[in-house]
Amino acid sequence: SWARTVGVALSNKAPIIDALRLGEAGARSPSFRRSLELVRRDVRAGRPLDEALLEACDSIDPVVIDLIRTGRSAG
Repeated sequence: SWARTVGVALSNKAPIIDALRLGEAGARSPSFRRSLELVRRDVRAGRPLDEALLEACDSIDPVVIDLIRTGRSAG
């Protein structure tokens, strides 16, 4: 899944934009891939990942977004 791909890349010290690009490349659905491209662009522009996902990807489980938000808040 895209989350696993992004997570593995991040755990291997990849920059967030590169990790998001890898997740995007692995998406099977063209519409989901386009949504992830928007997320990557928003994050590159300085938007928090959870906010970018919430706006661009309505197919992502809200629990995942909440976990990302909690991680961001915790530092």
